[in-house]
Amino acid sequence: LEAAEANGAAFTSQAIAGYVGALAPGGLVSLPVSIREFPVYAVRVLATVRDALRRAGVSDPAAHVIVYRSAWNVRILISPAPWTADGIAAIRHFADKRSFDVSYYPGQDPAAHGEIYNDLPPVDFTTGEVSTSQTAQDAVADEAGAVLRGEPTPSQDAFNLSPITLDRPAYYSILRLNQLPLILKRLEILPQPEVGQLVNLAVLAQALVLAAFVLAVPLCVPRLFVARRATLVRPMLYFASLGLGFLFIEIFLIEKASLYLNDRTSAFALVLTGMLIFSGLGALVADRMARIGVALSAGVIITWCVLALVGLEPALLATLNLPWAVRAGLVLLVMAPVSVALGLPFPLGLARVAQGGGMLPWAWAVNGAFSVVATPLANLVAVQSGFDRVLITAILLYAVPFLAYPSVRKITSWQPSPT
Repeated sequence: LEAAEANGAAFTSQAIAGYVGALAPGGLVSLPVSIREFPVYAVRVLATVRDALRRAGVSDPAAHVIVYRSAWNVRILISPAPWTADGIAAIRHFADKRSFDVSYYPGQDPAAHGEIYNDLPPVDFTTGEVSTSQTAQDAVADEAGAVLRGEPTPSQDAFNLSPITLDRPAYYSILRLNQLPLILKRLEILPQPEVGQLVNLAVLAQALVLAAFVLAVPLCVPRLFVARRATLVRPMLYFASLGLGFLFIEIFLIEKASLYLNDRTSAFALVLTGMLIFSGLGALVADRMARIGVALSAGVIITWCVLALVGLEPALLATLNLPWAVRAGLVLLVMAPVSVALGLPFPLGLARVAQGGGMLPWAWAVNGAFSVVATPLANLVAVQSGFDRVLITAILLYAVPFLAYPSVRKITSWQPSPT
């Protein structure tokens, strides 16, 4: 898993279900999981295995899995058919000869682990204490059976053990951010990848403070603020929503292109370049569509997002075997309509603000400030709720500019003329 970021997709529920479906008779799926830092990662992969087997049509996932481990690694064996007594005996014999511990097998008595070669005591994240016992312990064995049967386990109280999916592929995302004070107390024992979420949260807090300063700029000119306070809300919502929505769609596309192209660097470069070029083309023709530009762009963007939610992932998975250059071309083709539409609202909004005089720099700054807010916010939404939620949020964000934009039949600008 740690060999490359793109490998994270190989440990998702959909991928594991595909492996099971591709097995020849008598074949096995073998998943390695490191427990060098946190044994709970193995528990989360077991929850993913259970979800994968249910996707593959298995009614009793617990009968199809065996788990054995060394001191630092867990191996999960998945059989398309229920494990037989002979198969279980063979695995146990294999493990005993090599001083491995069998943490779970179908029919195992949870209270009778037998001899444990590699002591793995449970750690209480709430108290930060390691369980002590006169005999060796196996923290993975304590929860493996319950997880595979879909029963609650002690780790669920402190960690997010939801299955890893293509929508939520963040393997290192077991922390519950609603327990932030507790997480900060246990900072010294957190694996380094988990700290990334806390850094993201800190960056978001800083960006929100700066955005608040930008929003407060009109207060620095009391006379102007008093005269126009009733008409500041709509342009503020308009440009803030554009800054957030554009980046939400961009981050969604980067994630999907990373899976499709099997490389995050090239996916990032392709999506960023393509969106800038196509949105620039949209901005180029914006002045010709002053009357319907915002409504048209909102309609195209929302329609594209809905279609992407329904059909993008199946289409990507169905064409993964195409040459890289063809897949890169398809990425550009898919992003072109929405990117052109994304280029329309911003220049149209700037033109309307400019008619009122004096507010153009502030509107531009609001958009820029919330573009900075968007990146850490979208990443947190993706990790905690999934990339589909990122796109759903983008739909809601692009409904705001449509509602906030002045109606051509009623007014021609947000701001009344100073004269």
